[in-house]
Amino acid sequence: MTVLTPSSSNNPGADLWVIPELEKSRAGARLDWYLNFQLTRSACKPPVPMEEPLRELIRKCGLPETHYNQETQGKLLISSSELLPNRWVVQLEHSDSLAQWCHHIAEIWVGLRKPTLRVFLPTGLPAGDFLTTWKQSQSFDDFSVVVD
Repeated sequence: MTVLTPSSSNNPGADLWVIPELEKSRAGARLDWYLNFQLTRSACKPPVPMEEPLRELIRKCGLPETHYNQETQGKLLISSSELLPNRWVVQLEHSDSLAQWCHHIAEIWVGLRKPTLRVFLPTGLPAGDFLTTWKQSQSFDDFSVVVD
């Protein structure tokens, strides 16, 4: 694991950047500016339920009906290759359980076929605490961490 400072956090070197919600990360607020405030805007827009006329049209066309998955709540994936030196930024709610947050990061990382990884830690979280918790469930440690 490589520990980066905020001044070197925007350098190239990882395809997937994971950040906590803006309230828990000063780095997230800086990245939001580069992402044209997509993080802020997404927080202001609650998911819109599908209206019945649209559901009826989907049924008539024989398309499979999709359902909003509660597990995706608190996660936001942004394609950022045109805005930052990476491919994706994932905003992931940081719960009180660091172990659970590490587990969700690993799930997303595996789901995206294990790209190179950079994790922006919540403000005040020491890199050592994160690494200790990460190693309890993951053997992969070739990634970078940004302390805030």
